[in-house]
Amino acid sequence: MSSHRGLRRLLAAVAVLVLLLVAGRAGLAASSIPRDVVSWPAGTSWPAVESGQPVASGAPISTLGSVSSLGAVTSGESVRSAAFGPSIDPYAPYVGQWLCDPTPKPGVVDVLNLVRMVYRPRWWGISGTCAGRMQSEHKEGRALDIAFDARSPRERAAAEDLLRWLLAPDQYGNQNAMARRLGVMYIIWNHQIWRSYRASAGWQPYSGTPNPHTDHIHLSFSWQGALRQTTWWREGGPMAPGGAGKQLPPTGGRIAGDGSR
Repeated sequence: MSSHRGLRRLLAAVAVLVLLLVAGRAGLAASSIPRDVVSWPAGTSWPAVESGQPVASGAPISTLGSVSSLGAVTSGESVRSAAFGPSIDPYAPYVGQWLCDPTPKPGVVDVLNLVRMVYRPRWWGISGTCAGRMQSEHKEGRALDIAFDARSPRERAAAEDLLRWLLAPDQYGNQNAMARRLGVMYIIWNHQIWRSYRASAGWQPYSGTPNPHTDHIHLSFSWQGALRQTTWWREGGPMAPGGAGKQLPPTGGRIAGDGSR
């Protein structure tokens, strides 16, 4: 049994190395991505990172250059964009972390820039320390944490706006369209988890310890998404999930000037 696990790990390693090689030839090598794309609050013990230590605060990131507004998606409404055709990426299979390569990957940085521009979260994080045994895509630079507080009505509404946009069907009937185009592998938020590799099950209970993700959304990406090799980058995108109403000036880090915290 252990030999089978070893073979699977070896095959996964070869696949990842091929993807990294292709990305490097395309000018997307991980070494070209800046490391200062984290802003976890100083002194915060962060459960998504094995050591529990915060990553140093980063400098501001430049926002995406061209973003067309897309209104908030309501239940049952489809995501429409002329940028994409009917073809779409398959659901991302689960490929867990095993490398130590925490440099933020370019596709994840793109999504962070988009989220920062639209929602102005109080903090965010991509890279995590490789210490400890816990498996985490933060250790490969292909996971993103975004601050949304489930106790705040406005922040919770913003989080749900983003999630509806990711998981809504498109005009062609493709389910979970934007999540697939971005290469999202799984999402954790407010005691729930959505897995692309079990998409038909929908949202499932999540009781992860020590944090059930009531203060942030966690997004893990496939290697294809992390390295800009999905249809989001090949065909269309980026489009903002919140529309013009979410294009807010900085307000001391709070989303939409929420006074309920």
